[in-house]
Amino acid sequence: MHGSAKAQAVLGTMYYTGHCVGRDLPTAYRWFARALRQDPQNSTLSSDLQVLWRQMSAQERQLATTNAQ
Repeated sequence: MHGSAKAQAVLGTMYYTGHCVGRDLPTAYRWFARALRQDPQNSTLSSDLQVLWRQMSAQERQLATTNAQ
């Protein structure tokens, strides 16, 4: 929440994999997107975000973009 791209990416990974939290792709997407906003030149984050987007269903994509925190 305080602008650490690395911490936000870790949270995204946790939600993506379900490690220590319930697996939640829309929430993972939002955390990766926050991280990318903090570090827009990070090509790894950009690529991971695109891969995650392709894995989500239409409903998950809707949740990811309408419930932005």
